[in-house]
Amino acid sequence: MGRLFWFGLGVTVGAVVVLRGRRLLERATPQSLVGQAGRAGAALVQRAGQGLTVFAQARREAELELRQRAGLA
Repeated sequence: MGRLFWFGLGVTVGAVVVLRGRRLLERATPQSLVGQAGRAGAALVQRAGQGLTVFAQARREAELELRQRAGLA
């Protein structure tokens, strides 16, 4: 009974290792890496655009506040 348990455990662990290894290899192919880099680049561009929009809005508000304090607005 003990040998059957260890045999079953070994088969299960071996199957999990093979399946996970196959997934890892699929993610490491050049095509997959190019796709991942493209998605990451697009996300970075989007975040940078959002950051610049927030910065521009804050700059306009600060400029308006300074003009009001100086009596120029």
